[in-house]
Amino acid sequence: MAGTFAAEKRFPSSAGGKGFKPIGDYIHSLGLKFGIHILRGIPKNAVASNAPIAGSSYHASDAADTGETCPWNPDNFGADATKPAAQAYYDSIASLYASWGVDLIKVDCISSRPYRGEEIRHVECRAREDGPPIVLSPLARTSPH
Repeated sequence: MAGTFAAEKRFPSSAGGKGFKPIGDYIHSLGLKFGIHILRGIPKNAVASNAPIAGSSYHASDAADTGETCPWNPDNFGADATKPAAQAYYDSIASLYASWGVDLIKVDCISSRPYRGEEIRHVECRAREDGPPIVLSPLARTSPH
């Protein structure tokens, strides 16, 4: 999908479309690893605007399962793992994260009730292809506490 996925007011270093790359570079300059925590699925606002999925001919609505959301955070629709567009979406965000230098992705709401093995495979498949491998950690929690 187009865009940097970084809120410039909260993360001023992302201004100008740089995303989290400046933060990742700084973290790495300290000798540390850079990890991010994401929610599975595709943002509802991307589906509403039918945003294009970067590097593919698909759009957000092609990847979404609009009847499914995380039970404790309704910001994203689920990604329909049976659709090729879902893999394209996860490929696009993994490429974006790799361009920022991300070392670890913690994916929330993907490995519990119900277990979403196909979505995990979609994320993992691409996370290991762009440059150095990105460690994937599915988070099994059903509430934010």
